[in-house]
Amino acid sequence: MQERHSPKALAYRLKSISWMLFTICITGAICVAQIDRAAFTGTVTDATGAVIQHAEVQAVDLATGLKSEAQTNSKGVYLVPGLAVGTYAVTISHQGFGTVSFQNVLLEVGLTRVLNAQLRVSVPGEKIQVEAAQPLEQTSPEVSGVITEQQIKEIPINGRN
Repeated sequence: MQERHSPKALAYRLKSISWMLFTICITGAICVAQIDRAAFTGTVTDATGAVIQHAEVQAVDLATGLKSEAQTNSKGVYLVPGLAVGTYAVTISHQGFGTVSFQNVLLEVGLTRVLNAQLRVSVPGEKIQVEAAQPLEQTSPEVSGVITEQQIKEIPINGRN
């Protein structure tokens, strides 16, 4: 024999399930917002400005020696995602072109660092080394920043000694 439920009981169950699904979705969105990784991206071109497809990109975490690799796509763009925060050496190369190296590139939490490279036709073994400086972010309307330990210590605390 099939059990019949009143419309009020069904409405209550539907409401409870809706709230549960809403809570799960909100919790998931909050968890996704907690980013502890960073990435490198950029465009690789030659001296004329033409994009270079299938260029090899290698990012090495200087603290751990962990290597992450990527290749440029048909538009000359590469992406090395999911990198731990730290200081990196990034090398970009392609057969028939010289190698460009970016040394001591700092990645901070949630940062997608843009490193564009222009490769020159060259003799084998020629390398171009670039020391990284903090660039002005021009590709994202996002406003963000990293708070240092010193800044946290200097925050005034109301009502405490």
